[in-house]
Amino acid sequence: MTNELLSSYKNNGFLILRKVFTKKEMNSVIDEVNNIFKIRMEKLKINFTLDNERNISFHSLRLFFESNPEAYIGCMIQAQNLFSVWSFATDTRLKNLLYSLEMKNPVLGIKPILMMMNKKTSTAERYWKSPPHQDWRDVQGSLNSNTIWISIGKTDADVGPIEVVPGSHKFGLKETIADDWFRHIPFDGEFKESDFISVPLNQGDLVIFSNFLIHRSGHNDSERHRMSLQYRYNDMSDHMYCSHCA
Repeated sequence: MTNELLSSYKNNGFLILRKVFTKKEMNSVIDEVNNIFKIRMEKLKINFTLDNERNISFHSLRLFFESNPEAYIGCMIQAQNLFSVWSFATDTRLKNLLYSLEMKNPVLGIKPILMMMNKKTSTAERYWKSPPHQDWRDVQGSLNSNTIWISIGKTDADVGPIEVVPGSHKFGLKETIADDWFRHIPFDGEFKESDFISVPLNQGDLVIFSNFLIHRSGHNDSERHRMSLQYRYNDMSDHMYCSHCA
């Protein structure tokens, strides 16, 4: 990583990297997720159609969710256990990225997460749209902890890309208000609605950001899911984290 990129990350609290993973790698994840749904839908004798890329169509997934939300959610739970979801967590490209951002001894902060978000396949807003928040509030890891957000498909304006407030990681840990989602950060004068910028990504791109960066989900009531892989990392070399992590 160049000094310019490192400086940008430190100043803005996030960094966008293009084409880190190939379309073939991302499509393999999509195939594995589709396979879980196919097996379950065939078991339940639920008909489905395929789109132009031979994936289960969004229309079929929506009908599956509406007819049997428990089974749909069960498929999503199983998708978290896919080998590919876990294998990317220790991929050399991600490890080198963490080292280049001066993490000396990175460890996973929580289990890897695969997200497939859309208003039309969610039982409540908190399952498809997160309010302004900082990941550190939940993870409470090292002070240099971060999140890597990988775009499995195309994350464009239609599916509501992640939205961030550049430089907000310098605010420190913000006060929050409990809500149905978890806890959100209210607008308090230090940042405002117009400070958010959208981060569109192509398939295989990623954004890495400080766990103190204020961010939220974009809006997605389109006919596509916003699919992402999310990994959160702590640094065992951080004295504060090391003193309380065990």
